[in-house]
Formats: sequence, structure tokens, C-alpha cells
Amino acid sequence: MTNKNNLYFRNNLPDLVRNHFGKYVIISDETLKGEFDTFVDAYKAAAKMDASHSFIIEQCIGDDLREVMYSVYY
Repeated sequence: MTNKNNLYFRNNLPDLVRNHFGKYVIISDETLKGEFDTFVDAYKAAAKMDASHSFIIEQCIGDDLREVMYSVYY
């Protein structure tokens, strides 16, 4: 399911950025489950979810910013 959640995020990124810019979102079952100001808050909320469902946490930023942010880690 994680791949489907990633695909959902990528396919909906323009709308997610427009409506939730800078926020961390939880996506599970190909559905937006919540938005949070910090990764830690998102993770805490996700940890309380039903463990039988996979989820992803992503920050809603455009691809241009994502490339800059991720390049710091390489």
C-alpha cells in the first residue's frame, strides 16, 4: 500500500501544495488523514492510527524546494 500512497501523493502534489503548503501530511489508504506543522506531530498522530494500515508522511512543498532540501542530505 505504501507505493499507492506515494503515487497518491505525487499525483495530488499540486493540490496538496496549494492547500497545505509547508505542512506535513499523513496519507493512508490513498487518503489524506491529517496535516501537521511538524514531522514529529505527524508521526505521533500516525503512531496512533490502526497498525494494519500503512502510511506515509510527506511535507507539502514543490519539487523545486524538495530538490534543494534533499540535496543537503547527499
